[in-house]
Amino acid sequence: MRRTVKTLCRRAGTAAKNKKGTASYLEAAIIVIILILLVAFFINIFSFFATYEQLEYFGEQLIIAASAYGMTGDTRLNDRKAELCAELGLDPDKLTIDWSGTKYMQSGSSKVQLGDQIKVTLIYQAKILGWGNEDLGTASDITLTSAHSGLSEKYWK
Repeated sequence: MRRTVKTLCRRAGTAAKNKKGTASYLEAAIIVIILILLVAFFINIFSFFATYEQLEYFGEQLIIAASAYGMTGDTRLNDRKAELCAELGLDPDKLTIDWSGTKYMQSGSSKVQLGDQIKVTLIYQAKILGWGNEDLGTASDITLTSAHSGLSEKYWK
């Protein structure tokens, strides 16, 4: 990849110096456009890494709150989710939170007894950026997944 970029840059420089006429300027313009598209592509790839790191932070903070409250279905936990979405700039409509694998006190309850495990899996649908505001279809959706676990810190009588 590095060799390709060097070759394109070298050709752009020699094409601009060439005195053959407009064909060399056309070649240089095409090479510059290709370089701009490559830069946009790499910025787009970096945005996925940044979004994944935000999702990891979101999961860590959410499991800390769920462990402290000792439950997964609480209004305080929903408030914390909204705070984290606003803080990190994540779209809550694209975020799915799955608490499966959590050991509940009773079936149908959201309470987790002291020392029992709480598991959360976050799934976020990210879009490919850098190609305008057009929807490129389902092929442009990238699914980012993050899983975290913790122990309940609340004793339920």
